[in-house]
Amino acid sequence: SERAEDLHELRIRAKRVRYAVELLQPCLGEAYRALHEQIQAVQETLGAHHDAHVLRTLVDERLGLLRDSGAETLTVGVARYRNVLTDAEENALLAFDHLGFDAVSFRTRLEAALIGA
Repeated sequence: SERAEDLHELRIRAKRVRYAVELLQPCLGEAYRALHEQIQAVQETLGAHHDAHVLRTLVDERLGLLRDSGAETLTVGVARYRNVLTDAEENALLAFDHLGFDAVSFRTRLEAALIGA
């Protein structure tokens, strides 16, 4: 849960950086496309993680209520959906890890592109 909040905050920051990169497009020249694609991928991947996490958390709450009410068939169906959301959350984390995003490297490349402009 703490990691999910940290990743959500990172997504918000990535969104702001993406907007800044878009505003700076005329100054970035050829570097723009790679920088924009990378930060957009970070934002989208972390957005997918956040969406799955929020939905899974909500489903977890409802699942408890369903179990308490004795709705066995519905509980089984919702539990399966919870598993789908858990998989989506984990897959988004794996995709984020696979991106290999390095904020320091990104900043260095961005600064270099601006200096070279």
